[in-house]
Amino acid sequence: MFQNAKRCIICEQPLSPTRAKLGNHLCESRACESMFRRHLMTHQAFCGVCGRPMKGYRPRVEPSLVCTRVQCQARAASIHAANASFCCVCGIYLGPRTTTATKNLCPSSICHTIDAARTRAENARIHGAQISEQRRQLIQRVRELVISLKPELVEKPVLNIVVLPFTAHNLQIVSKERRQQVGAGFLELANQAYALNAQSQSPYDPEPDAATNVEHSKNPTNNDSHERRLARLNGIACGTCGGHCCRIGGDTAFLNVSKFQEVLRKQPEAGPADVVAQYMAKIPHETFTDSCIFHGFHGCGLSREQRATTCNVFLCTGLQILKDLVDRDASEMVLAATNIRCGDDLPPKVFRIKTADNDAVIPLLWTATDRDKLEA
Repeated sequence: MFQNAKRCIICEQPLSPTRAKLGNHLCESRACESMFRRHLMTHQAFCGVCGRPMKGYRPRVEPSLVCTRVQCQARAASIHAANASFCCVCGIYLGPRTTTATKNLCPSSICHTIDAARTRAENARIHGAQISEQRRQLIQRVRELVISLKPELVEKPVLNIVVLPFTAHNLQIVSKERRQQVGAGFLELANQAYALNAQSQSPYDPEPDAATNVEHSKNPTNNDSHERRLARLNGIACGTCGGHCCRIGGDTAFLNVSKFQEVLRKQPEAGPADVVAQYMAKIPHETFTDSCIFHGFHGCGLSREQRATTCNVFLCTGLQILKDLVDRDASEMVLAATNIRCGDDLPPKVFRIKTADNDAVIPLLWTATDRDKLEA
C-alpha cells in the first residue's frame, strides 16, 4: 500500500524514489523517525490504512482507527476483513494474509529494529528460564550426592548449595617465546603507566605503618571478619570450579595501564622493568591450556593486590549466590562444580563437591584427574 503513498507520513514531504519503491513511509529525516518512534513507543494510534499518526490510545496491534482521508475511508472495510494482516509492531495494514510463515512487518526500519529487540529479549527470557531449570535440577542432583556421601547432612533442614561451572584443563609448560611476548606487553603497559604518573605528579597516600596494621588486626571489626570469610570462600569456590572465568584472561590477565599506575605508585622506588619482573616471576612453570598466563595448578599465581580489578571484583552467578549466603551468615556451604555452562539441554552432571565452613574444607567428590594430580 505504501508504494502509492509517496509522501512522508510525518512531514508530508515527497519520498525519494528509492524509499518509495521499497515501501517506506518515512523520509530520511531523523526528526520524522524520532517522532514516529515516540508515537509508537507511547502506544499512540496510527491510521490503519496509510499509517499516519493519530491522537488516541492504541490498545492492540490490529488497528480500529482510520484517518479522515477519503482514500483511507474508502479502504476502511479492508482492514476488518478476516484475512487482513498487520505489522506486528505498529499495527499498520499490510494487505490480505498470505500462507507463508514469515513475520508480518512493514518496511519501516524502526519497526524492524523494535521487532529484533523484542526477539532478543524473548530469547534471553527463554534462555534464562532454561538456565534456572537446569540449575534447579543440578541442585537436586547435588543434594542427592551429598546425602549419599555424607549421610549425617540429611538431618539438616537446609543445604546451602552453590552450583558452579566445571572447567577441565590440561597443563602445559610456558614456552620461552610466550614469556618474552608477555613480558614485552607488560613492559609497554608499565612504561605508559610510569609516564602518566610522572605527568600527574600526584602524591600517593602511603599505607598505614606496621604498628597501625598490628593494632588494627588486634581489633578487627565485624566487617573485616565478613570480608575475610567471603574472600576465603570465594577462593575455595574458584578452586572447585577450576577457573572458568580465567580462560579469557589470555596473555594480558586483564592487566592494563591503570593497574600498573597503581602498582608503581605503591612502589615509588621501582621502575617499569622492576614491576614487570615481579609479575614475570609469578608466571607458573606450567599453566593451563587456553587460559590465563598466571593460571596454574594451584590457581592464580598472582596475589590479590597484583591482580587486575576485573579479577578482584567480578562475581559469576555462583559467586553471587555464595556472597548472598555469606551476607546472611549461613554456616556450612556445599560447593559443586557442574556442567551448568556446557549446554541448556544436557542432563545434570556433577564433577566436584566440597563442603566448606568457617574452619574446614572437606572434598566429597572429585574427578579422576584431580586424584591423579594429588597422588603425583
